Amino acid sequence: MVVAAISKGEVGVLNVGDSPAYLFRNGDAKLISQDHSWPAEQVRLGVIKPEEAASHPLKHRLTRAIGVWESIQSFEDKIKLQEGDAIVLCSDGVETAGVSVEEMGKLLLKDGDLENGAKRVIERCRELGAPDNVTVAVARVDVDVTKTQALPRLKKIGLMQKGASH
Repeated sequence: MVVAAISKGEVGVLNVGDSPAYLFRNGDAKLISQDHSWPAEQVRLGVIKPEEAASHPLKHRLTRAIGVWESIQSFEDKIKLQEGDAIVLCSDGVETAGVSVEEMGKLLLKDGDLENGAKRVIERCRELGAPDNVTVAVARVDVDVTKTQALPRLKKIGLMQKGASH
């Protein structure tokens, strides 16, 4: 599970499991969630190398998952956002299908239409025979929300009733 909340110029990310979240900024992609698969945990502990984790036979064995244990430690992070940033949440099915983060970014951001971009990613996963579920959600920061000012108060305007004289 991966969730994100955007408020006051920041995105808060929380995840448990292996569904990733990415920040796309100025053409670069950054993983902003944490993979809780067994090989990923071994990489963080320095037991195996990242290259070994990519094709590890236990890649889909989770060390943290909702509904398995009575309590679970989630990964949480906050990131300052900039105008033009795109936040992408997806299922691990995107990677399982063989769509790299770089390809996903190109498909998503191709023409500036994020809805069509998400459809392109899902279609590409289907073309590759996606053996897993494929879900993509994306949001873009269109304005610098940290500089947004409150609107001035509007004066109360009386309603015109039908048949009333002016």
